[in-house]
Amino acid sequence: MGRSEPGRHLPQDGHAHDVLLVGAGPAGLAAAVHFRQAGLDVLHVEEGEPAQTIRRFPAGVHLFSTRAALALPGFPFGPDPDTSPTREEYIAYLEESTATAGLRVETGTAAVSAEAVQGKYRIELRGTDGTRRVAETCSVVVASGGYFFPNTLDIPGEDLPNVHHYFKSEVVSAGERMLVVGGRNSAVEAAVSIAEAGAEATLVYRKSRLPRSKIKPWLLPRLDTQIRAGRIRVRYRSVPLEITRQGVVLREADGPSWVEPANVVFLLTGYGPDYRLLRNSGVRFHKQTIRPLFTEATLETRSPGIFLCGTVALRVEGEQATIENSRDHALRMLDSIRARCRGA
Repeated sequence: MGRSEPGRHLPQDGHAHDVLLVGAGPAGLAAAVHFRQAGLDVLHVEEGEPAQTIRRFPAGVHLFSTRAALALPGFPFGPDPDTSPTREEYIAYLEESTATAGLRVETGTAAVSAEAVQGKYRIELRGTDGTRRVAETCSVVVASGGYFFPNTLDIPGEDLPNVHHYFKSEVVSAGERMLVVGGRNSAVEAAVSIAEAGAEATLVYRKSRLPRSKIKPWLLPRLDTQIRAGRIRVRYRSVPLEITRQGVVLREADGPSWVEPANVVFLLTGYGPDYRLLRNSGVRFHKQTIRPLFTEATLETRSPGIFLCGTVALRVEGEQATIENSRDHALRMLDSIRARCRGA
């Protein structure tokens, strides 16, 4: 039973849906295709816009996976399935495929909470314009993503206007000094983009070396070129203590602190899942891992009828959930969803 009670006096949709699908990233769109093929009545909502995480990638960036591994079910991603697409190519593909599939996504709509009532769920939905309403559904499928909220450092100055948790190419100007915190693909990609645009980049990483085996192989030569040219400086074994409008106070492990000059700061230290709907609906979480408890065979949480889909699950059967391996998550839960529909 959900802890919250969606407003009982809010306007309601006209009928009960088979599935409320939350999130329109690659996993959510793949699930929508499977559900449509299965003949289910789906209400599909997205708080932002479809593929919002992909849209935040730097312009022109190549995704790690191949086109074949990123394709939606039944929609080949050409022309060469073994190549990696750019951000723009993948977004265009998703838009074209979802239009061809006849999918309808209600954007600018957040699912706030789910309340179990007589075998179904009453869902409170909130629009970006402040409007609220209630929808009824037999099952809830949460595909809100595993890389939604930025991991904050909780240091002074993190909320300054010159600090960003996502890379924004539009704020990069030649001759500027910019600092990037992080050591994975997003941080390295940002530092390289800054240097190639004619600005100075300082890359701050808390460990003694970058995890080169986990960085896109085609990115490494560009990184090394910019480091040799002196356009990227790497500060290893260093952590930020404070951010100002003029720079960042850094400290090397067990050493003194100093101020690294920077006009713009990118804190690209990773992202976490969007668990708001799950928590507001009373879904149980593991006490140590702080992850939602679910059955891996069906991806159903301990709240019957609420399912996880895509990277929001983080790990399934010991493997990290990715775009590649979560495109068929909807198939795991289809039988359970059909059973709930028949029993409603």
